[in-house]
Amino acid sequence: MATIFRNRVRWTGAPGLPGLSTFYFNEAGHTGNLRTFFEAVKSLIPQTITFTYDAFGDTLDDTTGTINGSWADSTVAATVGTGGVNYEAPTGLLIQWRTNGIVNGRRVNGATFIVPTKSITLTGAPVAVDVATVQAAADALWTATTPHFLVWSRPTASRSGSSFPIGAAKCQPYFTVLRSRRD
Repeated sequence: MATIFRNRVRWTGAPGLPGLSTFYFNEAGHTGNLRTFFEAVKSLIPQTITFTYDAFGDTLDDTTGTINGSWADSTVAATVGTGGVNYEAPTGLLIQWRTNGIVNGRRVNGATFIVPTKSITLTGAPVAVDVATVQAAADALWTATTPHFLVWSRPTASRSGSSFPIGAAKCQPYFTVLRSRRD
């Protein structure tokens, strides 16, 4: 059993929102790192979108998912996108957070969707410099939080949950579509 710290970033200001990006760490104190990450990608985000950062949150038992406490961090200012007003609402970029963990014969990887983005092209592929921007921001977040940044494999009826440190980040060079449970 390990205690993990759930840190959330809330997205508001566009159709389909509010949204939520959830990150896991094995200690408190990474709210500023998350803000630095979103500040680095804000030029790709429509100017109507605002990111707010939790300055407190829950701690969880990674084997059961049960809330077992709370954490607090410094309050940080919100981030507002600066990427203009033209964008495709359900499309954007995907970061895969890779680990060396294996559960039930499968590699444990996480994902963060950066959706929507302004990265629109005539070819149907994201602008290469936009992919590079997100990759650099993901690498910086991972580097700043190693070995504390985790991917959590949730418990199921047949197995306990577990968490693994992230070993690499990869921004995919193609668009992704974010669908919510409401779709």
